[in-house]
Amino acid sequence: MTISLKSREILGQFGFYEASEARLQNVIAQHARPVVLEQGTYFFRAGAACECIPLVSHGDVRVFLTGESSREITLYHVEAGQTCLLTLNAALLNTPYAADAIVEKEVKAHVVSVHTFKQWFDENDSVRQYVLGTMAQRITELMTLVSEITFGRLEMRLADYLLRHSTQNEAGGQVLCMTHEHIAAELGTVREVISRVLKEFERMGAVNIQRGRIELQDSRILETLK
Repeated sequence: MTISLKSREILGQFGFYEASEARLQNVIAQHARPVVLEQGTYFFRAGAACECIPLVSHGDVRVFLTGESSREITLYHVEAGQTCLLTLNAALLNTPYAADAIVEKEVKAHVVSVHTFKQWFDENDSVRQYVLGTMAQRITELMTLVSEITFGRLEMRLADYLLRHSTQNEAGGQVLCMTHEHIAAELGTVREVISRVLKEFERMGAVNIQRGRIELQDSRILETLK
């Protein structure tokens, strides 16, 4: 079987592939199946069985929990060059998914069956090191999230979020095209609280609020709030 240069280029984003000997690289490339997932597609749902391991080369998957009141909290995002902690956990421990994951931006990925990936994990140090590294990184991120929710002032976290996630529009201004509900899910709170804080930011002259869109009017004010 001939492996395309494109597949090798995509798989090269993942450390375990680059660290593997040529024989294992060929095996990985032969078993990794390319997929495309459209925005709004659920990659997995809480309680479902894990069937494959994703190796994301493009796009964004949001992994989140939903409470009894339907309030959401984002745990982390899976982006280019990454795989999913909860998928690895479900696959290696043979347990159901503990959360939901939805495609935020169209995803291009290679997927590997759980059975095949577990064989690689058992037999190859490079795969084990990759899995352990992914788990360590995500656990650190989750600890930071818990700390921010527990101890961080929401005004500081929201100001930082606006500065980090806004993009430049055609007129040269900084804009964030996102609903208050979506921001609330990212920061682990509710829409009403985000709307209240944004209104205060608007009163201060830092932002201009529109439907599904927030324009940054004065980034210096937001910087002072971080």
